[in-house]
Amino acid sequence: MSVARRLVGSFGASALGPGVTLLVQLANVPVMLRLWGPELYGEWLMLSAIPTYLLLSDLGFGNVAGSAMTMSVHAGDRAGARRIFQSTTALVSLSSLILAAVAVTFILLLPLQKIFSLRAMPLSEARATLLLLCLNCLVILQWSVLMSAYRATGRYARGMLIVNLIRIVEGAGIFVILFTHGRPEALAAYMLVVSLLGTIWLVIQHTRYAPWLRMGVREAHWGTLRGLVRPAFAFMAFPACAAISTQGMTLVIGFTLGPLAVALFNPMRTLSRIPLQLTDAIKNSAWPELSAAFGRNDQPLARRLHRGAFQASLLIAAALTVVLWFVGPFAFRLWVHGRMVIALLPFHLLLVEVFVNSLWNTSSSVAMSVNRHERVSLWYLVFSVLSIVIVAVLSRYIGLAGVGVGMLVADLAMFVTVLTISTSIVGDTVPSLLMACCRPAELLALLSSIRHRPAPSPEAVESSVANP
Repeated sequence: MSVARRLVGSFGASALGPGVTLLVQLANVPVMLRLWGPELYGEWLMLSAIPTYLLLSDLGFGNVAGSAMTMSVHAGDRAGARRIFQSTTALVSLSSLILAAVAVTFILLLPLQKIFSLRAMPLSEARATLLLLCLNCLVILQWSVLMSAYRATGRYARGMLIVNLIRIVEGAGIFVILFTHGRPEALAAYMLVVSLLGTIWLVIQHTRYAPWLRMGVREAHWGTLRGLVRPAFAFMAFPACAAISTQGMTLVIGFTLGPLAVALFNPMRTLSRIPLQLTDAIKNSAWPELSAAFGRNDQPLARRLHRGAFQASLLIAAALTVVLWFVGPFAFRLWVHGRMVIALLPFHLLLVEVFVNSLWNTSSSVAMSVNRHERVSLWYLVFSVLSIVIVAVLSRYIGLAGVGVGMLVADLAMFVTVLTISTSIVGDTVPSLLMACCRPAELLALLSSIRHRPAPSPEAVESSVANP
């Protein structure tokens, strides 16, 4: 399979994810409110928010292992890839067991009704629901390791397609349970069963197509993880910065401008971030191909992939930004049923901020693909905190426009930083990259070259390693 076909497949599978999430979220809210009532629905939201933090407990090793394994496979080191895979599996499995024991202990001992002021949900049901939700998240946590194997063997698109199909099945089943008057406990149990069956499906598909990268911990070696510690912890800065940008920004706006400003800002930000959903799919599609190119020491291909991904993100983000610039206010009014009036200047600033964010986020795939993202994550943390400070000051004087300015300043700084780091890794320069974006023919030439140039398939890599 050519690089172009793998990129298109990965983009399609990755882009399906945000669509599934949006569809499920839009449909779930009115259905749960109508069938459960606001009180039970609110208690479900509070309980279901807690276990999601368990998804951070792999400490970034799943993503970092994926890049390391992909480079090892394409460098012909099958044994090294298997050792990384099994070592990461052992680490994540052990941490999951420990967290499961801790979760069970706290859930059984803590007075959940008093902590969450539960009235619509009995204590026994609250404990069972929270326990099942925690176990569900710990099962899903294993997917980060499994997806690293799919990435390493050139089957990222297949893995993402399976994950999204699992989510579709889960979403459809949720409606069945709700309409048959199922309670939160039944819903949590169903989600756990779907996740377990989905995990089995992922394992079977992986074992079928890449039996040499077998599951297990026999070849696990803690020394193998030592080289992944720094990039893994650096990777954790990305969800931390995302939390600063979302929850942190919400808190600052609430403290400086009040809850009404928060109620207006959050839907504006949600609408403005639509371009980021598609450009993030481009980044995730280019990521494994960049790792493969670096694994084969093919820097020219890595440079062309980076340019192509950056230019594709530029075109998509620019087109969607222009559309939202003019259509966004009308769509916002329909969405909120006319209950709020959009603030045009802050909204336009948010659109520009998301446009810049889309570009540097795509470019960051270069550093992540070779596990050299420590500087990116460090500066991301610095600029995220700086944006909070700027917003806290400016919002007092110019309202929500100050929020847009603070976020835009941070993203412009990240744009310069990330592009400088990424171009140096692929042997390019920032001016050359930006000039290439002014030549659409270069993107077409890239697509033509990688379409007709078959990259070594996972099967070919397997064969070459098995028979050196």
